[in-house]
Order: sequence, then structure tokens, then C-alpha cells
Amino acid sequence: MNIVKHLLVAAVAISLSSAALAARDAEQELGASLAKPAAVADANQTLLITVGSAGKSQIAGIDFQSDGTATALQFAVLLPKGVKGVNADDCVSGLPSNFSGKCFVSNDKSNVAFVIYSAGGEALPAGMQTIGSISFDSASKAAAGQMKVGGLEVVAEKGKKLASAAKVVGVD
Repeated sequence: MNIVKHLLVAAVAISLSSAALAARDAEQELGASLAKPAAVADANQTLLITVGSAGKSQIAGIDFQSDGTATALQFAVLLPKGVKGVNADDCVSGLPSNFSGKCFVSNDKSNVAFVIYSAGGEALPAGMQTIGSISFDSASKAAAGQMKVGGLEVVAEKGKKLASAAKVVGVD
């Protein structure tokens, strides 16, 4: 059972990573933005990426504002061009113990795909919830302005899609 669950998570993450790459390519080729998230004012669920610098590295804190109904979410953090190294060891370190999560760094280091879920169907607590953090090497100090979130999907019990939004902010 455990192997099947891990294979399923890996398959979803690979699919999400491929979708994020395709979305990034489409954005570059067509000059179009990624799927537009719901306006923050209308969304009950908001993914917040806070980016700051630490020496030659950039650190992105990943938090999620929930109304207490979200049981799973998936998304990709699209990184700035030219990233040479990504550390995702703490990508889901802040999740509550009843939640599982995985993140996968794409081979070209252009994105980090996240899959987060509760196997028991519990919802994330209402309020701001820390998911984790990633860090990456970037010569650009304007990393926050170059980062985006792609493929954000948030679901409640029984797979009901929830209105959601994403925001990337810099603290430097």
C-alpha cells in the first residue's frame, strides 16, 4: 500500500512538473500569463511565496492561508532563469503531522512542483499554515519579481475545487 501511494504521488508530481514546464514555455512563446488565479479578495485559499536573499542564495518561504476546508493542493514554483542549484530539503517541513507532501525539482532547475494532501481527508487548519521553504542560487536580486506560481489547484473533501490565488512577494 505504501509503495502504491508513493508511486501515485510521484506520478502526479511528474505530471504537474510537465504541466508547469509546458505553461512556462507557452508563456514565453505567446507572451501570455499563466492561468490567471482568482482575485485574492475572492479566494478563500491563498498560497504565499515570500522571497528574500541570504548571501548568494535566495530563500522562498511557502505559506498557505486556508479557511479550514482545504484537504489537498498542488502547484509549481517557477524559478528565475539561470538558477544553478536548488535546495528543496525543507520544502514541506512545516506541514501538520496529519498531512503528507512531496516536492520535485525539475531537471533543468526551472521549477519545483509540490503535491500536498491528507491521506485521512482532514483539512488544513484555518489561518496561515507554513508549508516549508526552498532555496536557490540566483545572481539576480530581483528573484521575487521573476518567480511565479503555476498550476495551483486546491481541493476540499471529495475533490471539490476551491477558489484559490497565489502571491509572490519580496522582502529585500
